[in-house]
Amino acid sequence: MTLSAIRPMTADNDTRRFLSAQQCQHLADRILDVSTTGETQVVIASWWRGELRWARNRVTLASDRRNTEATITRILNGASGTVRTNQFDNESIAGAVKAAERLAMFRGTDTADLPTPLPTFTYAPAHLWSDTTYGFDESQRGTIAEQACMLVEGQKMSGAGYLEVGASAWAHITSRGLKLYQPSTAAQYSVTARNPKGTGSGWAGISTYDWKKIDHAKLSGIALDKCLKSQNPVAVEPGRYMTILEPQAVADLMVSLFGYGDYSNSAFDRKASEGGKGPFSARVAQQSLLGQPVFDARVTLSHDPSDPELGVRPFTTFGDPYRKVVWVDKGILTSLAYDRSYALERLNEDLPLPNAGAFRMNGGDTSIEEMIRTTRRGILVSRMSNGMGRSLDTGELNGYTRDGVWLIENGAIAKPIKNFRFRESPLFILNRLEQIGPAATVFRPGLPTIVPALKVRDFNFVALSDAI
Repeated sequence: MTLSAIRPMTADNDTRRFLSAQQCQHLADRILDVSTTGETQVVIASWWRGELRWARNRVTLASDRRNTEATITRILNGASGTVRTNQFDNESIAGAVKAAERLAMFRGTDTADLPTPLPTFTYAPAHLWSDTTYGFDESQRGTIAEQACMLVEGQKMSGAGYLEVGASAWAHITSRGLKLYQPSTAAQYSVTARNPKGTGSGWAGISTYDWKKIDHAKLSGIALDKCLKSQNPVAVEPGRYMTILEPQAVADLMVSLFGYGDYSNSAFDRKASEGGKGPFSARVAQQSLLGQPVFDARVTLSHDPSDPELGVRPFTTFGDPYRKVVWVDKGILTSLAYDRSYALERLNEDLPLPNAGAFRMNGGDTSIEEMIRTTRRGILVSRMSNGMGRSLDTGELNGYTRDGVWLIENGAIAKPIKNFRFRESPLFILNRLEQIGPAATVFRPGLPTIVPALKVRDFNFVALSDAI
C-alpha cells in the first residue's frame, strides 16, 4: 500500500503547518535506515493548532502552535520497546532507536508474537478535510471572540470561551511495508456566560472537522440565554426525578461506555466481556451478552468511518482499519470490539474490530419542547461534568450537573434550580427511557459524537451542589 492510498490528499503539498506524505516517508526512511534488525514501526503525528481563549470578556490567550512527533517501536525476538521523540537530527534519531531496542531487550522474548506478514486491509474513505477550517486565520478568530464578548457584555454578564482550529497528518509506516497517511482538520467552539453574582451560568459548544458547520453566533446566544434564565436558582430536594437530558448531557454520560478509542478500556470489549469483566459479560466463562437485548428496543448505537459527520482517521495507531459497525441494534447487543490477536485466536480470522470511540445514537424524533410539554414534574439538564467511574461492571458514574438546570411543572419550565451531584449509569438510563429525540452533533473534540436528547425515568440525583 502506498502513502497516497488513504485520501484526501488536499494538503499534501502544503508544508507550512504539517508534514506531507512525502516528508513523512522521508522521515520514516531515516528511522528505518538506523534499524538494521528485527521489525520497526513508525507512527508520525504532525499537527498545527490555532487557538484563542477568553475570560471575563477579555482575550487571555492567543497562540499558533505546531509540532511533529514520531513514535518508534522496535520489535526484537517478539518483544517490543517504544520511544517517542520530536527531535529529528541524525544523532537524536539514532538515540531514540537504540532506546527502543534497549526497552525491547529488557522485556525479553515474547513467544506470543502475532503471525506475519500483516494482511492487506481495506480502509474506508474518510471525510476529514475542510479548506474552511484550514484557512481560518487569526483575524477571523479574533473577530468571533470579540462578537461573543460584546454579546455577553451587552447584558452585563461575564463571558468565557475557547475557539480552536487545526490540521494534522497521521502516518503509519513499518519495515514490513505498511504505509498509511491521512490528513485531517478539526474545529471546536465553546462559550460560557455567567452572571456577576455567580448564581447563573450557561454553556454551549460543538466540535467537528469543518468550521462551516459551527454556528458560533447561535451557540453564543444559547449560552447567554441559559445564563439569563438560570439566575438565582432555588434548592430542590435531591432524589429520583423524571429527567430530560439535552444531547450534550447524554454524551457526557456515554463516555463511560465507549472510552477513548482504539483498544482503550471500554464497555464494548469482547475479550473483557468473555473474561467476566464489564457490563456485557454473561458472567459465564467465555460468554458475553452478544445477541441479547441490553437497552430499550428503540436504541441503536453505531459507527461508520465513512460517515461525514463522524469522521475519524480510517486506521488505528496500530494500523488496523476502522470498520462500519452496529454495536447495538434496536436494543440488542450485536457487536463487541476486539484486536487482531483475539481475531486470530478465537475467530480464526485476521481482521480486528476496533472501537473508534466516535459513535452515533438513534432511536426517536421527539423534540425537547415536546418532552417538556408531556412532563408533569421533572428536571431539565444542560450538561454534566466531572464524571468519575465507580464500577466497570455497571458503568456507574459520579458527577455534577452544570450550566443550567430547571424544574419542570405541568408541562412548562417553572424555575431554575441548583445543581445536583448525580450517581447514574448509561446502562440504567438506556433501560428507563420515556422519549428519544433526534440525534445532534455535540462537543467532544477528537471523538465525534452524535446523540439525541433523552427523557429518562427516575434519574438519580444524590445531593445538591453549589457549583454553577
